[in-house]
Amino acid sequence: MTWKTISAIMAISKRKENNLSGTKAGAAKAAKTMVERYGADFYKNMGRAGGRAKVSTKGFGGMTPEKRRAAGQKGGTISRRGPVRKETYAENQD
Repeated sequence: MTWKTISAIMAISKRKENNLSGTKAGAAKAAKTMVERYGADFYKNMGRAGGRAKVSTKGFGGMTPEKRRAAGQKGGTISRRGPVRKETYAENQD
């Protein structure tokens, strides 16, 4: 390794010390900031908005459970995989 590479690695490690993203401490700091900025009921309002969100109707989301089951059965019968082989390792060792 050259000195240039070593100094670059040291600079990256110093940046990581100040970076709290993805850690419990970072999550606590972010939660505190959100409450300070938007009020004590910030997470309550976020949960309320999520509960009222519309469910996607794309793909299988708009189907009834019966239609989803029928689609899965159809896909399973059309499958390109072969039948299950039930022979064991001992049977092949003749």
